[in-house]
Amino acid sequence: MKYNVLCLMVAIQFLKVGPLSAQETKESVTLPPINIVELPGNLPSEERARHLYPLNLIDHGGSNRDRTRLKFQSYVSEVILTWDMLNQRDDLISYTEQYSQPFITGSGEGLYIFLHGLGSHPGVWYEYLKELESSNISMWAPHILNKGNASLKKTADEILRTTTEYLAQFPQSPIIFVATSNGARIAQYCEIKLRQQQHSSIILASIAGAIGGSKRIKYRYPITDEDLYKELHYLSPHSIKLIEQAREELPSSARRTFYYYATAEDSTVVPFNASLPLIKQNERFFLLRGVNHRTIVNVLSSEVLKETELKRIEYLNINTPFVYQDLFLDKVTFPQFLGFDAYEVLN
Repeated sequence: MKYNVLCLMVAIQFLKVGPLSAQETKESVTLPPINIVELPGNLPSEERARHLYPLNLIDHGGSNRDRTRLKFQSYVSEVILTWDMLNQRDDLISYTEQYSQPFITGSGEGLYIFLHGLGSHPGVWYEYLKELESSNISMWAPHILNKGNASLKKTADEILRTTTEYLAQFPQSPIIFVATSNGARIAQYCEIKLRQQQHSSIILASIAGAIGGSKRIKYRYPITDEDLYKELHYLSPHSIKLIEQAREELPSSARRTFYYYATAEDSTVVPFNASLPLIKQNERFFLLRGVNHRTIVNVLSSEVLKETELKRIEYLNINTPFVYQDLFLDKVTFPQFLGFDAYEVLN
C-alpha cells in the first residue's frame, strides 16, 4: 500500500510540473549511494547469510521510515532510467543493431555475447558495446527468440549454433557471456552445453540473473510462454537441474570463470539470492546496494568489462596444459544457494 502511495506521489509530481528531462529529474532527487561488496565464497550457509542479509536494507534493518525512504529512492532511480531509455530508445537500438546479427568472420581475440532479459532488447548493452568498439574483439548482441518468451532450449538454440561456429573457426579463443535476468539462464545453459567442446574457454558474467527462478513470475502468467512459466518458478525442478549440471566436474580441456552479480534492491528476481548460485567452480559473488533490477546493468558496465577483459587476456596467454584442480571448493559443504536450507539434500 505504501509503495502504491509513493508511486502516486511521483505521478502527481509529473502532472504538476510537466515531464522533466533525465538531468532535471536527477538534480531534483537524492539517489541512494551505490556500492558493491564481494561476498565470501567459502563459508557455510549460516555465516554467508549473516554477510548477505544485513546488506539488504530495504527489507532488513533500520526503521520503517528508513525502509520506506529506500524503497522510494529505488523507485525514483528506476523511473529515471526508464525515462532515459525512452528518450534514447531509438538511438540505442539503432547503434546496437549492427551487433545483433550473427557474424560471418570474427576475431581470434575472443567473442563477447551479450544476452538481454525477458521482454527486453539488445539496446541495454549500449554502454558495453560502445566501450569495446575500438578493440579487436568480436561482439554479438542478438535479439533473443520472442524476446526470451520461450523455453530455455528454444531460446538457446541460435546462441549455441553461432557459438559453435565461432569455436570451429577459433578453437583456442575465449567466449565471454555477459547476460542479465532471463538472459543469464540462457548463458548458463549454453556454458553447460559447451563443456564438451575441445579446449573451450568460457567466461560468464551474470547480472541479476534469474538462475534460480523468481517468485515474481506468477505475475506474468497471462503473457508468459507455458514452458517458460514452469521453468522460471523459484526453485522449480528445472532451476535445480540447471544448477546441478553447472556443478558437475569440468572436462580437463575446459576453462571456466564465473562472476555472479546481484542487487539487494531487486524486485524482479525475488529473492535476490537466486542470482547467486553456488556451483562450486570457484565462482565469485558481488552484491550491490543503491541499484535495482533495471539500473544494475548500466552501473556495472566498467566493472564487468574490467574483470572479463583481465580473464580473457589471461586465457589467451595460456600456452601450457591447463590444470583445473583449483577450480573446486574442496572440503566445504554448503547449499547450492546462499542460505537455502532446501538444498541441503543435494549435497
